[in-house]
Amino acid sequence: DQSTAEEISQLLCFAPARQIQRFVQGKVHMVEISVTADNPLVGLPIKNYNLTGVLIAAIIREGRIIIPKGGDCLHAGDDIIIIGQAPNVASFCRYAGKPIYKIQTAMILGGSRIANYLAQDLHSAGVRVKIIENDPIRAKALSVELPFALVVNGDGTDMEFLMSENIASTDAFVAVTGMDEENIVVSLLAKRLGVKKVVAKVNRKGYASIAEEIGVDSVVTPGLITLGEVLRLVRGGEVVSLILLLGGQAEVME
Repeated sequence: DQSTAEEISQLLCFAPARQIQRFVQGKVHMVEISVTADNPLVGLPIKNYNLTGVLIAAIIREGRIIIPKGGDCLHAGDDIIIIGQAPNVASFCRYAGKPIYKIQTAMILGGSRIANYLAQDLHSAGVRVKIIENDPIRAKALSVELPFALVVNGDGTDMEFLMSENIASTDAFVAVTGMDEENIVVSLLAKRLGVKKVVAKVNRKGYASIAEEIGVDSVVTPGLITLGEVLRLVRGGEVVSLILLLGGQAEVME
């Protein structure tokens, strides 16, 4: 739960990224960004890009990972994974039409342990947090545990209720209930209502790619996050961190 909360917090701190991981005590970032039709990089060979201090490590196209060469071109609908020092990655994102913007307010659907850890991380980063929890007993307990957050007891799947809670003016929306389908549907609803950054927790690997294809900005899968940590420990030795990409099709190791 804590690892999942940390990953969501990183996503909100680097808002254009669909996924983000940090290496070398945070000095090196690996981010995944989407490629839209208006992206200036579409159709150009990668060797012609301004790649100062960054590497395009992989292209995700139609559900598979491609390790690119200099002559490969990006297509609209691709996702690309970039690795480099943090300032260089930020510069490349601006160059690719994905500038970084600061998240100041966040709404979390579901009062789980993930929500608890996430609220603490976001509060430490200066983000104002509101939690929507349907169970009145759990909502009351959260309001005591998290005095800095606004905890609201209500049905987060109700559009009128979300609008009454000013979801349209919220910078980020995170759905971490125990139901994958609910997380996906409400995240799409939040995106439709104008939220800049939407993240959904999805436990089933098969749902993750579907959710991103239909418009959810970022999807986190706790099982894969935990699996990467377990593999790192099992391999031992010099392995500092290990990240699985696209359900395990590839891995990034430090």
